[in-house]
Amino acid sequence: MNKMSCCVVGATGMVGQRFLTLLENHPYFEVTCLAASARSAGRSYREAVGGRWKMSVPMPEKFADMTVLDAADADAIAERAQFVFCAVNMPKDETKALEEDLARHELPVISNNSANRWTPDVPMIMPEINASHAEVIAHQRARLGTKRGFIAVKPNCSIQSYVPMLSPLREFGIKTVVATTYQAISGAGKTFNEWREMIDNVIPYIGGEEEKSEKEPLRIWGEVKDGVVVPASEPLITTQCIRVPVTDGHTAAVFVSFERKPTKEEILDRWAACRGLPQELELPSAPKQFITYFEEDDRPQAALDRMLYGGMGISVGRLRPDTLFDWKFVGLSHNTLRGAAGGGKSDALVIEALRQVDIPHYRALILRKTYPQLSDLVDKSQMYYRRAFPQAQYNATAHVWNFPSGAKIYFGSMQYTKDRTNYQGKGKDHSSGVYSHAGNRENWWIELIYDFLNRIFNFVDLGGKFLNEFNGMLQFQRFGRHDRANRSSGCLSNLDGFLFSVASFGRCCKKVCQLGKMDF
Repeated sequence: MNKMSCCVVGATGMVGQRFLTLLENHPYFEVTCLAASARSAGRSYREAVGGRWKMSVPMPEKFADMTVLDAADADAIAERAQFVFCAVNMPKDETKALEEDLARHELPVISNNSANRWTPDVPMIMPEINASHAEVIAHQRARLGTKRGFIAVKPNCSIQSYVPMLSPLREFGIKTVVATTYQAISGAGKTFNEWREMIDNVIPYIGGEEEKSEKEPLRIWGEVKDGVVVPASEPLITTQCIRVPVTDGHTAAVFVSFERKPTKEEILDRWAACRGLPQELELPSAPKQFITYFEEDDRPQAALDRMLYGGMGISVGRLRPDTLFDWKFVGLSHNTLRGAAGGGKSDALVIEALRQVDIPHYRALILRKTYPQLSDLVDKSQMYYRRAFPQAQYNATAHVWNFPSGAKIYFGSMQYTKDRTNYQGKGKDHSSGVYSHAGNRENWWIELIYDFLNRIFNFVDLGGKFLNEFNGMLQFQRFGRHDRANRSSGCLSNLDGFLFSVASFGRCCKKVCQLGKMDF
């Protein structure tokens, strides 16, 4: 599939650099421009960074000669990109104004900054926990006057080391939390070469960090009401945040009391089962196991465990009863992968999956060989679709979700040749276009897919092709761009952003086919 063009704003800083290392060969995103402060604008990225490259891997050559844009030039950014990752280092009021300007230029903005974390209609998302908060984006767009543009933010990196463990335990009624975080120097955008005073030292204060650590979890656990996120009122959380001589990885020592004290087995079961939309969607950066528990007394350790699942996994250990509280444990997260750049990337992708059904004419078909094989997927849709879109209705007879916008997601099976007629609708006027395909026409299901696209969705000028067929698995390539000028009267009126996903038969394979340009 064609990649989405994106811009990293604040590309010269540490988080911006981390974004670039993660996006260098990403399957979904293609960095087409870089932006930074006015003093860096007009220079090559190599020149703008100079000797301040802070990653352990070399600067990707594909970005080195890119000319850096002025972050304030939203027009130039919008001409070159469909999407923005923002990691600027500016005063909060300036950052907020910058992000809203980018959004008003119809750019989705995934922000690593704190400026908009408490804007009521801006979702602050930890993807495995509160992806449903993305529904406030519709209200935010109404406020900003945009169709595509929006802002979503990630939470403070330090809370990633304990909020994931607490979230699945909320069913037991969390009353009080005491957390002390031991935060790596990369959280301050520093290395030991430039912060020599941190060597053999501990600093018991990080400005503004304790307030964030105490309040942001409540927003993560909040509810969406009347188009805004209303923070939870409990539990009571108190923290201390300490800077320690570690390169990467934030550790948290946590004490927690409950209304109904869970057993150790119940806690471990909840942690092991904890997963969310990133895992359900099999996103490229999603850790297969969100929370990993270590039985060893001396784990987790930053040096050993921060890179779990590419730095996107959460580690926890030393779960034991406490004399003052009910339980205590130690958590660990990679602050610049999971906590900063990596978490944001994931935020972007999760939001895209939730956003598609805002498109009135969006249609998706999920297929299995037999309908019983779909039952698990249907059950999951009941859980996730209703959380994100409470007004959505599932028609069990027709096996289709109907969303308030008019969008539909179908579930179906094609065990027998006769089943192909189940997905054929009224014929369309072919006068304005044709469709063609390459592949083995002896496979009836290939013809079915094309019939489905052509008849149900009334596409023209598809010019699509199948890449190959292997062991019963379907693989799709992005279809050619739809020609709006030659659209017949029966054609879909909004193809930009159409997402067609297929869960294949037999072997577990899910691929994505996109028609037209990606449109957030």
